[in-house]
Amino acid sequence: MNKFFKDYVRSSTMVSDFVHQYEVAIDARYFKEKEKDVRTKSTRAILKTPLKIEEEAALIYTRKSFMIFQDELFDSLRYISRKLSTESESKTYGVTPYGKETPVYHVTLESGEGVATCTCHKWEFMGILCKHILCVFGKKGKLDRLP
Repeated sequence: MNKFFKDYVRSSTMVSDFVHQYEVAIDARYFKEKEKDVRTKSTRAILKTPLKIEEEAALIYTRKSFMIFQDELFDSLRYISRKLSTESESKTYGVTPYGKETPVYHVTLESGEGVATCTCHKWEFMGILCKHILCVFGKKGKLDRLP
């Protein structure tokens, strides 16, 4: 929060000035987001694989988010997954760095709903599939589209 307001207000700012500066800060942030949207829609991302999931991500994500996704996609190749358990509609996988036993990330796939969760929570917090989920998708041959 401090980072957001530091260019607009100080500790001695009066409430009326704060409200005005708050509006200025929100407008500036909105403008930056619009700039990113325009840049994303007016340029094409550089795809590094023939995978459909990468192509779809390039259309959905902003360039910055797409680059994070692309890094996750490549990092997923450094991991291996193994099935740990199956319970009715869900399967749990353990994902570890190749050649190592720790750390273990648990990825759960809900087959009926097409939902994937991971103990790193990158998908929930950032809206970007993590390397662990992508590793499991790769093993299952599901790198054709985003969930």
